[in-house]
Amino acid sequence: MFDVTLPLEKSNCYYLHLVYISLCRSQFAKTNGWENELAQRFIKKGEFAFDVFLSHASEDKDDVARPLALALQEHGLSVWYDEFELKIGDNLVAKLNAGINGSRFGIIVLSKAFFAKQWTIHELNMLEHLWVMKNHIIFPVWHNITLEEIRAFRAWLANIIGLNTDTYTVMEIAAEIHEAIQELLMQ
Repeated sequence: MFDVTLPLEKSNCYYLHLVYISLCRSQFAKTNGWENELAQRFIKKGEFAFDVFLSHASEDKDDVARPLALALQEHGLSVWYDEFELKIGDNLVAKLNAGINGSRFGIIVLSKAFFAKQWTIHELNMLEHLWVMKNHIIFPVWHNITLEEIRAFRAWLANIIGLNTDTYTVMEIAAEIHEAIQELLMQ
């Protein structure tokens, strides 16, 4: 029934995504007009295993990253988040690279801890490469950090509009990211 190569056990959201693709194909594929266009856009989404890759420092996991990942899932997005995807015995670099390359968008939880970690810098470098080479969209989330601190670390990040946890709740941030993704998918 499905011609997608990824295993169903990835997550419940992924399974629901496959069901939605199937419904789009069966319900709208024979119609003309906006319904067919909408169905085709969501079918194209199958090129990616995940909607978003969530990059964060472990120090920000409890306050921001985990609640954000769960809130994004509640909005129907498939999220590559370390606690969802990594298990004992995994090759960390290979899994990170596959997660980043297999995600349509990147979310970066920027904090002082983020800028001090080797793995987050690796993730940032990969996301930056995709941003430059493939117009990959990055959604920055600022957590207990200032624009000046971000600019001092990576000036290009200061030019991307982000959401600050001092101003927005995690649920509001998830809703804003979801809305932005929906708008981008409709383009």
